[in-house]
Amino acid sequence: MNIIEHGYKKDSGEIHIRIREWKPGIVEITLSDRGPPFNPLKKQTRFNPLASLEDRAIGGLGILFIRQYMDDVRYKRENEMNVLSLYKKISH
Repeated sequence: MNIIEHGYKKDSGEIHIRIREWKPGIVEITLSDRGPPFNPLKKQTRFNPLASLEDRAIGGLGILFIRQYMDDVRYKRENEMNVLSLYKKISH
């Protein structure tokens, strides 16, 4: 959603999604786009868990969720593309 809303804004563009078993027991999800350079790992999240629902801004939890639920997250800018790779250990 962030790629669509912030990366491409009102323009159209492609988003490439690849899901594969990176290593035994580890899934890699890679999102690639040609939006402006943006490293979400450098973005500070402003989430206050003690704030009431009325006082919380809409959105802004995606990066927090990624950091919390993924085992590893990597960003690189390659060939004029943002490449975000998410890694998750899975059990069989």
